Amino acid sequence: MWFRACDPSHRLARKSARATSDQVGAGSSRYTAIGPAGEVFREAGAEAEEKRDQIQATLAEEINHQKISAEGIVMESSSWVVSARNPG
Repeated sequence: MWFRACDPSHRLARKSARATSDQVGAGSSRYTAIGPAGEVFREAGAEAEEKRDQIQATLAEEINHQKISAEGIVMESSSWVVSARNPG
């Protein structure tokens, strides 16, 4: 068995408005929300919907602190690749 860190940069979106709508879902499509912010948004349900504009504005402010290149907003990510063999 082995573990390997995988820490690539990735382009989140070209503009912060798209990045925030991807994070919390667009309109009534809140079930398409992705990432940790999306999970919190889905779990909060109606309360999150009531505060959608405030949440998206705060996310946009934070996202705009990320590296912005010609390709768009670039963020660091982190995950692990795990490999193992079944001995039987």
